[in-house]
Amino acid sequence: MRQVKYIYQKFLDSSFRTKLMLSYFLLSGFIVLILGFVYFETSARNITANVTDSVTSVLRSNNQLLDNKLTAIQKTVDMIPIDHDLLQTITDVDTTDSSSLLRTDRSITKILYRYFGNMEEVYASQIMTQKYAYGSTERMYIPVQPFYSSPLATTAVQAEGATKWIPAYSYADTFHQQDLKQGSYDFSSLFAVVKQLHLTALDDAGTFHTLPEGKEKPILILNFRPDLLKVGFEDYAARSGFAHLSYGMIHDNNGIVMSSDRQQQAGEPVADWLKKAITSEQGTKMVNVKGQSILLVYEAMKTTGWVSYIAIPMEDVLGHLSTIRTYTLFF
Repeated sequence: MRQVKYIYQKFLDSSFRTKLMLSYFLLSGFIVLILGFVYFETSARNITANVTDSVTSVLRSNNQLLDNKLTAIQKTVDMIPIDHDLLQTITDVDTTDSSSLLRTDRSITKILYRYFGNMEEVYASQIMTQKYAYGSTERMYIPVQPFYSSPLATTAVQAEGATKWIPAYSYADTFHQQDLKQGSYDFSSLFAVVKQLHLTALDDAGTFHTLPEGKEKPILILNFRPDLLKVGFEDYAARSGFAHLSYGMIHDNNGIVMSSDRQQQAGEPVADWLKKAITSEQGTKMVNVKGQSILLVYEAMKTTGWVSYIAIPMEDVLGHLSTIRTYTLFF
């Protein structure tokens, strides 16, 4: 307080010319600061709006691309239950004869290849029964009993023929493969589509056929690696120039489907701040996370309902404006 009084007294005791010069400098500095502040705030709003529009466009395009891929897969899946060859193969198999099971396995593998062989998105395809897992085991094998005690089989049976997407699961945990828990392999985390097959078909004579009474309804399962969902996001993150950009996808049970954070595995719980922020099918929000302001843009996919998001710290968004603030103070 004494210092202020001393400076004020000095100002009063100074000459008129000194007072005029000091007033001029103070007025000029005030004007520069005000103009700089206004320019900074205006620029910040414009940059934030541009980045928001850009991120929203990227998110929408990525979701559309994924929706197109998953829709094509789902349409193909919906054709399986009316495949005459598959119905005949499942009807004729003798589950007590190992050679019959092997012949059926070869036939079903060919049928699945006919439908999904050209779909590079599909990591593995199988048709499951209580007696045998039909389909190629080149990439992965699904053990029968653990499958039928898993949520995948339960979901398929409860859906009664409807196609269901399984957002994320751990192979080792779901199929009780304890020896694989510590290992590193391509199919450690997966997402899938399952469908109980209510097989029906028309033969060449126009006769309608269904599975014989008492014959088990098989379950189709297609597995996918979460990397399939990352491609568009990875490209944008690489060319955006935002050093701390993060992205991911969550499902309605508040679990992670995929994430740019390598510490977050598919199927794990979503961070609390993200769970609270995403309250609708799409939106843009400014979220405070541990004192840091983050721009969050999110939108749900049409096929699965899973929500994609991109999060960018405002420090990154407004990065180059700090230079303007420095120059303003300097002037």
